[in-house]
Amino acid sequence: MLAKSLGGGLPLGSMLTNQKYSKVFSEGEHGSTFGGNPVACAAGIVILDEILEKKLFDKVLELGNYFLSELSILRGKYPDKILEVRGKGFMIGVEMNFNCAEIIKSLRQKNVLANCTNSNVVRILPPLIAQKKHIDFFLYKFDETLKET
Repeated sequence: MLAKSLGGGLPLGSMLTNQKYSKVFSEGEHGSTFGGNPVACAAGIVILDEILEKKLFDKVLELGNYFLSELSILRGKYPDKILEVRGKGFMIGVEMNFNCAEIIKSLRQKNVLANCTNSNVVRILPPLIAQKKHIDFFLYKFDETLKET
């Protein structure tokens, strides 16, 4: 299921599948509170056009690999603090050796938004339009925070 950002803030959702499961639902068999709104659908078309024209998927893959690589370097720098770096594209988790609530609080004070899940995983979900300079800013602030903890 896709939703939220697909409508640019308007209520819109979609479901994607591969060929193997393409016949599971027929048109009209699955309802949604986020489906069928003409204004939201028009916004979704504009957003999908932007994603395709600007090749955001390619950029996210490239920058996501860079992000993961740089986080892996930080893992080597802080092996007593970072247990694992995992993710794909811009969906990244950094598993810490301790509760990460203080890291999230410190990052927030440094103007960086992240989330703590499962009590010890720093969850990083930048927007698809994030640029290298944004990733570098996060990395710098994350490194700074790890030094302080």
